[in-house]
Amino acid sequence: VIGNPRPAWLIDAALRVAPRFSADLAWKLQQASHLTGLSRPSEVLRAFGDYTMEPLEGRITQPCLVLAGDADQYVPFERLGDVRRALANAAELDVRAFRDAQDPDMAQHCQIGDLDRAFAIMGEWLILCK
Repeated sequence: VIGNPRPAWLIDAALRVAPRFSADLAWKLQQASHLTGLSRPSEVLRAFGDYTMEPLEGRITQPCLVLAGDADQYVPFERLGDVRRALANAAELDVRAFRDAQDPDMAQHCQIGDLDRAFAIMGEWLILCK
């Protein structure tokens, strides 16, 4: 659907109605439109298909820290394998995976439920990464 949203008119029609029943979806569509500068949902979905680490695969060689949560509303946890592959040549790869069942605040997008802890993890990692 993302790479080739057809029929676009159907996607656009459905996503004009659906946000009336979901404040979360309404907000996500508004943010997606704002980020891409596109107004039609089908165009936004097509544009999001371009967001990939594929062109960088194997080219990143510095140490990397990845924080990922299985309750992320935007980046599916299943993509963590893709991220690991893209960062295969990193000098060091430190992946911190958070599970909603054990750590719901950290399992959200950008660890938004506990930013103090997220920033502490990043700060400690930077200090150790010298």
